[in-house]
Amino acid sequence: MTNIRKKANELILMAGSLIATLALFGSTPTFASTLKGDTMNIKPGDLFLTRNVGITEEYNESPGYFNHAAIYVGNNIVVEAQKEPGKVIEANLEEFKRRYPIYVILRANQSEEIRFQAALQAKQLVGTNYRKLASFFFRWRRGENCVSVVRKSYKTALGKDPRWRTPDHIWADKRFQEIDRKEELST
Repeated sequence: MTNIRKKANELILMAGSLIATLALFGSTPTFASTLKGDTMNIKPGDLFLTRNVGITEEYNESPGYFNHAAIYVGNNIVVEAQKEPGKVIEANLEEFKRRYPIYVILRANQSEEIRFQAALQAKQLVGTNYRKLASFFFRWRRGENCVSVVRKSYKTALGKDPRWRTPDHIWADKRFQEIDRKEELST
């Protein structure tokens, strides 16, 4: 009975996050204004949520508006899980920003120490194998996806699992605030 109740609670949490996302955006988020994507104020532990558009849109397999998550770890390095090369990798911040036409940067409403601990945990995950459904089957430790990297990083730093399954779940989390965004529309 407790396993059934636990699964029901997980489904309720996922549905609640989806409802919160839809309440914020309607069917998809729209940005009233577009900032320059200036990351001068970025700090270790800040999260990127990105969206591919245009030619790559048909290849987006993640449900929801945002389809990728990554964590900034300092020294112009972003840690992310990528299907190719099939690992958690370090990416140069400028290259990462150029790769994505739309992104938001979120900062946890936590102390700088907690955000830094999340960044340290993310760096420890570099080299881990990629596994597409890692954020949905979080207990099985056979690899990571983009959400499980940031989820595991903040789970370690906070001492509590934030239970994110998709990038949109992170976006709907009230413990984070948007500090910047970039939206490049093709002409």
